[in-house]
Amino acid sequence: MNILTFIIKILHGGIFGGVLEGKNIYEGEEELTKEEELIKKLWEQDEQFRQIKEEHAWFHKKVEELDRKPVLTPAERLKREELKKRKLILKDRMEEMLAEFRRQTEGEE
Repeated sequence: MNILTFIIKILHGGIFGGVLEGKNIYEGEEELTKEEELIKKLWEQDEQFRQIKEEHAWFHKKVEELDRKPVLTPAERLKREELKKRKLILKDRMEEMLAEFRRQTEGEE
């Protein structure tokens, strides 16, 4: 799985839902991957990362609500695009934080 797919799963609760509860997040796998462990550590140690992830999830939910509508008004289409842009900014920030955390932890090894 590439990092982008992994981040998307994180943002949608697929990874953290299991990791934070101590559950296996992938069927057939006994332990967390190195990347999952890294994300779990960042989640546990960085309040800002958790807040950004929660905010991103809120934007995702709002976009999904609009996507479920059969027809959007022009104002709703504009709102949806703005929500998606803000969501992407948060996703990019989380990826930056993860990359920085990875560099820091690799330096400790």
